[in-house]
Amino acid sequence: MKNQIFKTTQGKLLIISICMALVLVGFIGFYVATDAALAKTLILTFFANTFGG
Repeated sequence: MKNQIFKTTQGKLLIISICMALVLVGFIGFYVATDAALAKTLILTFFANTFGG
């Protein structure tokens, strides 16, 4: 019964969206070390989209 949510369309969409968010956080972490200006833009974009902007 635990894994039933992952078999639904909504569950698959949830997993995909969590993975995409983790990829974005990884990109932000990479750009914090290499290009601070781009990282700032990505962070602002992340927060704007998180809160529905």
